[in-house]
Amino acid sequence: MKKLIKIARFEFLTIVCSKIFFLSAILGPVLVLSMLLLSVPFFSLTNTGKKTIEIGVLGLTQNEITNLNGILKSTKFHFCKGENADKIKRDIVTGRLHGLIQVPTNHGGSNCLEYFSKTGTDIPIYNELRNIMRRYFIVSQLNNLGLDPELTNKLAVEPEFTMNKIINNGKYGENQSFRSILITCASFMLFTFMTILLYCQSIGRAVIKEKYSKTVEIMLSSVTSEQLMYGKIAGVGSAGILQYILYLAITAIGMRFLGSLSIPMAPVSLSITEFLLMALFFLLAYFLYAAIYAALGSAATDEQHIGHLGMPIVIILITPLAMVSYILSNPSSLPTVFLSHFPLTSSMVMLTRIIVDPPPLGEILVSIAILLFAIFVTTTVSVKIFRVGILMTGKRNTIGEIIRWVGVK
Repeated sequence: MKKLIKIARFEFLTIVCSKIFFLSAILGPVLVLSMLLLSVPFFSLTNTGKKTIEIGVLGLTQNEITNLNGILKSTKFHFCKGENADKIKRDIVTGRLHGLIQVPTNHGGSNCLEYFSKTGTDIPIYNELRNIMRRYFIVSQLNNLGLDPELTNKLAVEPEFTMNKIINNGKYGENQSFRSILITCASFMLFTFMTILLYCQSIGRAVIKEKYSKTVEIMLSSVTSEQLMYGKIAGVGSAGILQYILYLAITAIGMRFLGSLSIPMAPVSLSITEFLLMALFFLLAYFLYAAIYAALGSAATDEQHIGHLGMPIVIILITPLAMVSYILSNPSSLPTVFLSHFPLTSSMVMLTRIIVDPPPLGEILVSIAILLFAIFVTTTVSVKIFRVGILMTGKRNTIGEIIRWVGVK
């Protein structure tokens, strides 16, 4: 045990005493929170009303466009009649106009409008223009029926619609909108992905370095291969835990700050239980992936080789990040439930389910039990691979050879 602690202490101090550790530990969450703050003006651009956006229109008469501008006095858009589509598109390219709305000639009987812009990605403006044109056509049709124009304007006003989450006490919580939940879950997944990948891969790289510098042969003369592997996992894991604590502390401070500013994109305020579960799932995920990468490092010949061997692991880790929108929208669907119990993805997906729509306690305990069992099996197999692979040099080992090492006694 003393030898294992010494190995863990050496690995811990090697990482923690480096400048990169503190830069990544402190600057990581600070940069994320800064990006969150800077993104607010851009997401609220469509509600500021400080800048007039020129939009060309084809298919409406000058009188109809005048009525359109008159109806929408409170918006920041100004509509102008275009001579032809080619000229308007040239004006869009040069920046004189922001976009073009093309209305079919028989727009009284057609609902198909087309919107063109320079980027084709200005979704907030597109959504607002769609609502404006819908309101305009409703007002026009009501006016054609002979209704009072003031009355039609009032009838066509669309209410604002927001989405919030109901928490356990039947009330909706502070910062429980879809954007807030998305920011919180995506940030947790990203931090977990980055931390696990960074520290687990560093275990593999350290094993390769010692393997080919022959340092490992000297170390194995005084410690067992099991002690060496567990010591590396414990030491690097301790550094990862310290960094994660810093992440959580800075994030918690940032969440309070963003919440006090009443920013609509502020992260969700997590409970103590959710923070504890976050730490637990992170630890379990770390030990699972650390054992895998320790085995891969002992079997690899260089860093490029460990990258090839670990590519399936990286793809599995990326899967919850790529599916975050689906997971948030369908927390009880079969794919989401499967990913929340599959040990290589459960650490990310189960906590997301807990934040969005807490599953029964039994499901959470089953997910934790599966993770613990997977860690036991993985470490048992990894120790056998590590014991053989740490002394194998000179050739690239195939997957079949690595699997056969498990049976070596």
